[in-house]
Amino acid sequence: MSELRTLTIRVTPLPGESMDSWLEALARRCWMPLPSLLSSLQLPPPERIHQFITGLSEQHLRTLEERLRLPAGRLDQSVAQADLFGRRAPHCRFCPQCLEETQGRWMLRWWLPWTFVCTRHQALLHPVCPRCKNPPRQTMPGEVHRQRPGQCLHKPTRQKLRCGTDLSAARPLPLAPHHHLLSIQKQLDALPVNGHAADSVFANVDRLLASPTTPLSPGDLTALDAA
Repeated sequence: MSELRTLTIRVTPLPGESMDSWLEALARRCWMPLPSLLSSLQLPPPERIHQFITGLSEQHLRTLEERLRLPAGRLDQSVAQADLFGRRAPHCRFCPQCLEETQGRWMLRWWLPWTFVCTRHQALLHPVCPRCKNPPRQTMPGEVHRQRPGQCLHKPTRQKLRCGTDLSAARPLPLAPHHHLLSIQKQLDALPVNGHAADSVFANVDRLLASPTTPLSPGDLTALDAA
């Protein structure tokens, strides 16, 4: 049996980075379209970006780690269980300041349905591109090596060009210091993403959001709805 080929050009996943973001960064580093990279890695090309998060098998992850010389189990931190999202397709939010600081890398927790605040920058996450008003990460991008990191990847139907808005320049949605939504999000961020039944995770989410010590005011609900 021939030895498994490894890539000579590599990119280390950032702590907390999502699988889709890491593969994009690798494609840019190799200066090649994302579909070509997936083919070289023998990965199935997904129709939607979120399938990088929920659709890769354990064997895919182990093979990727071997090809990229990553520690065994490292990529488990870049994916999430499909049943965490219920019947709805995963939807990625984003923090402009985080995108600017990481040069366009996306975090796994931004995909989770209970993540709505960036505790680092004390601001609500954006759910859509401020220009085209669409979720910025839906269909799988192609020539990411020709696009700047952190751009909106929405592509209108029957059009060739993607939106391309620089999401790192979006206006922040700050919360007041010591706002109780920050405390709630910190507790939600501590919930495990993998290795636990989805029902138990959602039970903890419901418990935290309904806690009488941290009630959501009408103003909070309005802000969350607008964001």
